[in-house]
Amino acid sequence: MQRNQIDTIIFECPPRTESSEKTKMITVPPNCLELENTSSVVPHLQNVIPHRHAHVRLIQNHYHRSNRSTHLIVIPTSLLKIGKFAFSGSQLKSLLFTRNAQIHIVDRFAFSGTKNLHSVVLPPSIEKLGVQFLAYSHIKSISFPSTTRLKDIPPRAFENCKHLSLIEIPASVERIEECAFCLSNLATITFPRNSKLQYIGRFSFEFCNCLTSIEIPSAVQVISASAFHDSSCRFITFAPNSQLETIDQGAFLHCRNLSSIEIPSSVKAIGELAFLGASLQSVCFGLNSTLTKVSASLFQDCSNLPSIEIPASVEEIDSYAFLKSGLQSITFASNYHLKTIKQSAFQGCQNLSSICFPSSLESLGSSTFRGSSIDSISFMPNSRLTMIEGNAFRGCARLTSITLPTTLKIIGECVFFECFSLKYVEIPSSVEEIREEAFAYTNIQSVLFAPDSNLRKIGKGAFQGCALEMICIPSSVESIEDGAFQNCARLKSVVIAVDSRLQAVSSSAFQGCLNLKITEPPFSTLLDTPIHQLANRQLEM
Repeated sequence: MQRNQIDTIIFECPPRTESSEKTKMITVPPNCLELENTSSVVPHLQNVIPHRHAHVRLIQNHYHRSNRSTHLIVIPTSLLKIGKFAFSGSQLKSLLFTRNAQIHIVDRFAFSGTKNLHSVVLPPSIEKLGVQFLAYSHIKSISFPSTTRLKDIPPRAFENCKHLSLIEIPASVERIEECAFCLSNLATITFPRNSKLQYIGRFSFEFCNCLTSIEIPSAVQVISASAFHDSSCRFITFAPNSQLETIDQGAFLHCRNLSSIEIPSSVKAIGELAFLGASLQSVCFGLNSTLTKVSASLFQDCSNLPSIEIPASVEEIDSYAFLKSGLQSITFASNYHLKTIKQSAFQGCQNLSSICFPSSLESLGSSTFRGSSIDSISFMPNSRLTMIEGNAFRGCARLTSITLPTTLKIIGECVFFECFSLKYVEIPSSVEEIREEAFAYTNIQSVLFAPDSNLRKIGKGAFQGCALEMICIPSSVESIEDGAFQNCARLKSVVIAVDSRLQAVSSSAFQGCLNLKITEPPFSTLLDTPIHQLANRQLEM
């Protein structure tokens, strides 16, 4: 038989005989180009060894289906590819490559599910490994030569490899693809100093419950979504001169052993939920950080995190960023650029005592500090804040002191609702509107409006149920809405300025204020109810 006439040869073996059924080893003849099914001629074949002059180029797909008993195979120099599912689920114990092996490709699922293959040393010629090529196997050790050409660790390559505890990723690898080591018992992963790794794929180390630490190589630019989700990492460090730019959504979500992290100054974006539920005790941002946004739920439920300094580069703190975290203090780096704090960013922070907002802040979102333990609020000079949105400090039962900025125009609905410890507030002249129930059910006894007040509207229930004893309505006020001072049982005196612009007072504005005395301006005003009836009692002049 001439070699150039061969498309596929199995083995040059005699027909099945009683003796052939007991054969445990066979040498592949030199003129064989592909390995397929050998069961028809050698059903109990265990060892496959190539002739020293073998020309085999390919081990076919699903080779194992009829060769499950193979224990040993020696890959000849001539072999270029091991096909998909070639030894998946087989009894293979030993995989050896001859010197100067030329194999380029190990296709997907090639050795997945093998229970007896514990160690593999790959040759430097390998350029591509297929999806799940060793997934769900009992592999304990895999080695890459320093001269390997491999650039990618493929998706799910070592998924659920419960016996793999140690691996060194070769310097040539540029990408670790999704789920590469997820659900494995990997305890140690190392990278050479000259690592070219640029990308860590999503779910790469998810549920790695034995992994305690990792140093991210300096060339890495992206850590993808949920890369370390629910892993047991305690320490994540970054090699000097890190080029990391992006930490994606949920990258370290629920890393309950992660105690500290220093985020490189090169990081420009951190995705939502990146550290949600982590046990962080320390978070530091590199000097000259380029981060522009603290994303939604970034540090939510980080109950062990006592403090944080927001980098100067940050312009926005997104919704729920520190929801129910353990923060005791928040500081802002000098030269701050923070413009917006969004909804519920610090809601439920039960250890937070005070905050001084930077002057660059323009918007304070709804429920920002709702239900927190904050007791003091202040704003740096030259504040740009124009609005505090609804429920921002609602239920802050310990809040005793607040100094509002002179740029503020709108106090939103229920902003200080049920701030039971708040006894005094000064409304700056810039405020034009106090919205519905803004100060309702606080313990406020005194409200002072700036002499040149621009307040136009006191909204529904704005001071309902307060401990006010006296109120002087600024002359700029045009309307007092339903229940604005309703059930202020201690309210005895309402003073309305002589030059008042008041045009409308709701009939229920002072309902339930049974001790009320009203000083009325000596001119007719357009009221929907005669002013002496507002408190359901005779006017006392």
